[in-house]
Amino acid sequence: MFGVSASAGTLLRFSIDKGDLALTTIVYGPKGTTLTEHVSEDFESVELSAPADVSGSYRIEIQSREKVDAPRPYEITVDALTPITPAGRKESEARQAMAKAGALRAAWKEASLRQAIEEYEKAASSWKSLGNLSSASQATLKSGDVYFLLSKYQQALSRYQSAATLGARANDPLAEARALSHMGRLYSYTGKNELAHEELTKAINVLGPVDASANPIVKNAYGEILSNIGEVIYSKGDMVKSREKFDRAVKFLEGDRKGQARGHLFAGYIAGNLGVRDKAMAEISAALKLYKETKDQSGEGLALNALSVAYVSSGVAEAIVFSALFVVILVRPTGLFGTAAAAMRVLRA
Repeated sequence: MFGVSASAGTLLRFSIDKGDLALTTIVYGPKGTTLTEHVSEDFESVELSAPADVSGSYRIEIQSREKVDAPRPYEITVDALTPITPAGRKESEARQAMAKAGALRAAWKEASLRQAIEEYEKAASSWKSLGNLSSASQATLKSGDVYFLLSKYQQALSRYQSAATLGARANDPLAEARALSHMGRLYSYTGKNELAHEELTKAINVLGPVDASANPIVKNAYGEILSNIGEVIYSKGDMVKSREKFDRAVKFLEGDRKGQARGHLFAGYIAGNLGVRDKAMAEISAALKLYKETKDQSGEGLALNALSVAYVSSGVAEAIVFSALFVVILVRPTGLFGTAAAAMRVLRA
């Protein structure tokens, strides 16, 4: 718990450098009322603000959402208080919309995911009106990600395209590259591998050279692009090159357990395709552990479904698929639900 004294008419702004740590952040006013609540389960730096409409002590409470006992570090930086301007208040409203969207997304219900989209797009609209196109790109990208979770691929594509355009207009290579990367992954999921490769190549070129000394957020974006390329190569059937790309990606995804989980998951897929069942089970189990730690139910469902395939000859696969169905049904309809249900039909055939 952190306390900040603020005078009426000032803007409280702060950031949290947290890596992939899953956090809930709540800001309380002098009378104990909740001013904003933000949930972050991604690899990112969180930026929040709240207007101080009355003088007094404002409290910032940070709660871990982790399923592990070992503490993970984070760093909070409180900016100097500044007078509230109309633009500052509007920006604060945009950040609060982002905060509300994050909390709704973390609920993992179809209705809450749709409400999260509305809040992300409200934030994007506010930032565009303020000329903050980088933040508008980020909000639009997150809107697309939720559409992707709901298997609304056309809507997701539209948001990714808008996010890339906003990033380019803002001269923000990171924002543009992230949007192009997500666009490439979407094309891969819908079987358009040539388009996927084209967008991912653009993302690499836009981001430019990245090495071990780069900013962690930039390194993470680069690792994500490499993972997406690895997935495209996998879908083309080249297991060796795909594994090489994922191995390289993991080096840039240090500290990002979701990114590392994805690497383990595809290493499991590849081992399974090569007939190395024990290796496949070990890799997928490692992915499942990381997805559970980070409360990524989408990834958890994929890992459980993959385990069902690895266990298909052992007699326990059906129980695992039931677990996968239980996880993914929370966000129905999704592509995951169809995949798990299909696996169940295969087992019962």
